[in-house]
Amino acid sequence: MTNSKSRASVVSSFAKQQENLSYTRQILDSRNTPDKDYLHSFYKLGRFLWARKLYSHLEGKRQNTLEQAVSFLIETLPRARVSIETRQPEDSIFKGVDVEKTVEEMREEGVSFGLDLPKDMADRLYNYAKTTPCTEPGYFLEDKNPEEFFIDEVENGRLRGGRRVFRALVRGVNEKTGESLGNLTEPLLKDPILLSIMSKYLGYYPNRVTLHLTWSIALGTELSEETIRKKYPPSNWHFDVAGINFATYYTYLTPVKNEEDGPHVMIPRTHVKKPMKMLWGSAKKSEELIKQHFNENEHLNIMGPMGFGFVQDPSCLHRVKPPVHSHRLLCQLRFS
Repeated sequence: MTNSKSRASVVSSFAKQQENLSYTRQILDSRNTPDKDYLHSFYKLGRFLWARKLYSHLEGKRQNTLEQAVSFLIETLPRARVSIETRQPEDSIFKGVDVEKTVEEMREEGVSFGLDLPKDMADRLYNYAKTTPCTEPGYFLEDKNPEEFFIDEVENGRLRGGRRVFRALVRGVNEKTGESLGNLTEPLLKDPILLSIMSKYLGYYPNRVTLHLTWSIALGTELSEETIRKKYPPSNWHFDVAGINFATYYTYLTPVKNEEDGPHVMIPRTHVKKPMKMLWGSAKKSEELIKQHFNENEHLNIMGPMGFGFVQDPSCLHRVKPPVHSHRLLCQLRFS
């Protein structure tokens, strides 16, 4: 009887995990930037390709072993996380995307395009970001709470009180309307093609996804590049160390037609090949160091209309080029 109860407990626990899509979806608190969760020294190994590959292998084996063990206990395991193999691609919002080709491009170049959001979904996310309070990471009031503001309150790069703002994280819940960012992005979080791409690229089913919606503030032309790099960290060249293994889906929710609209800039293939000196110390790299090792024609300025979507291995060197005249809105889902 005891063993029977114990087996039932294991099955129940595993089924509950599956109902939560087998990963923890986290909408980051506005106090933190998306990488604050990954400051544990163990995660620093994620900068090394060998560590990412080893983790991919071990985590894939662990997941397969767990599913086989639980399947042995019962003939049919009820799973809300429908397996990658049985999900129907026609249910995807990314119809026509070739999963194998996308994964191959990510492995070779570090990026792949063609995962654009439907217009109605892009519109909903944009409207949510316009009507939901924002906060600037790292800035707090005297009571240690973040200062909240709406994006329309930012003019010429400043709030109405005069304080300059460089970026704004949109809150995960709009308390006035009851809408949540998690609900709006549920089709993305459950999308069979996107999950298949991430699973094949990572080598295991994602355990976790972090989600955030960020405005890059239009800064005009009065600030020096040195000031911008100091005040706005993502404008510096860097690579992400967000856990041991990870990949990201991005979508523009405002048009990025030229270099003044705030494009995401990257150096392809640097997810697998960086000068050894770049793997040590800070993940942020100086403009001078980048120029020593890469020609400007190797930089890829990623541009596209509202809803333009792409997947990237953010181990690549990348940066944001701050917008000049209009705020840029970006949605990011990081799978790990």
